[in-house]
Amino acid sequence: MLYRRRVGRWVRQFPAPGAVFEMGCGSGLMLDTLRRLGWRVAGSERTEAAAQIAREQFDLPVVVGGVNAIDPSERFDLLLLNQVLEHLEDPAPTLKALAGILKPEGKLIIGVPNFDSWQSIFGGNTWFHLDVPRHLHHFSLPSLAVLVGQQGLEIQSVAYASPEHDPYGWVQSALNRIDRRPNRLTRLLMRIDPTDAINLLHLAVGCVLGLVAIPLSMVSWIARRGAIIEVICVRRQTR
Repeated sequence: MLYRRRVGRWVRQFPAPGAVFEMGCGSGLMLDTLRRLGWRVAGSERTEAAAQIAREQFDLPVVVGGVNAIDPSERFDLLLLNQVLEHLEDPAPTLKALAGILKPEGKLIIGVPNFDSWQSIFGGNTWFHLDVPRHLHHFSLPSLAVLVGQQGLEIQSVAYASPEHDPYGWVQSALNRIDRRPNRLTRLLMRIDPTDAINLLHLAVGCVLGLVAIPLSMVSWIARRGAIIEVICVRRQTR
């Protein structure tokens, strides 16, 4: 529900549906929502197994690879890089390639963990969104602005509110600080670990912490210190 609401906020910036490409589209939920709203969609994933999930679940056109896996003549009104940039070994070439397939009036939306967030400072090396070694890079707003600027893009707007990620990040980060085994609650919810007594205790404590995490997240959004940064980028205007 929260992801679909986010998509709805994105499309309100456009006068009419267009073409969208999402790199690292996961299960394809957001692309499916965009298609239902009249958009022409395309996506990519890193492996054939991951791409097949989106194809089977939502019957989406998903290729394997990065920007180079799509038709080089394609141009898009909207490009999505949501919770992906931090996974890339060298983000700059990918951003440059994306800038090259963006229409003149198009928008590139990037969502990444905010290394300058209150949650990051609180969690330190136990921060849930640090996620080493899967996350190879982390960004603050200034470093992200420099990176996109080097690729001929500029940030048009910034948002810090992420009800999908922020409250849960507080809960898991707090639990990580008191437990030697990181992300125990996450592993339970993903059904990786069994529902034993210790894991159920974490679940109960997590529910209590959630009552604090929700208002804390909201305050951090107002203070522009939320755990996730979402930037909308456009091609830099030549003067």
